[in-house]
Amino acid sequence: MAHDLTTPYVPGPPLEVDLPSGWTFTADAAGHVAGSGPCPWCLGPAYGPPLLGADSDTADSDADTDSGPTTREFIAACSCGGPHGKDHQPTCGRTFLVRVPREGAP
Repeated sequence: MAHDLTTPYVPGPPLEVDLPSGWTFTADAAGHVAGSGPCPWCLGPAYGPPLLGADSDTADSDADTDSGPTTREFIAACSCGGPHGKDHQPTCGRTFLVRVPREGAP
């Protein structure tokens, strides 16, 4: 997948999209999850840092709530550094919601 610099710059609120293949995830000792991989729009590098308060636990609607949350969520952003749009913005401007299964979740 090649980085598409013709993707226009479009900032806005985080959207829920399917991630392209190539995403990897890590967790620190405190359990904060970070991820990186291709941006779903321009296919350039994107990153979701484990900022304090940026990831949160959510319980799946079908999951047993007594067992606790089954996914982690955080906001990722395109960080490609490529010239997008008429003003040559340093990213395509997109942010998106990333959901990661918790380790040991059913």
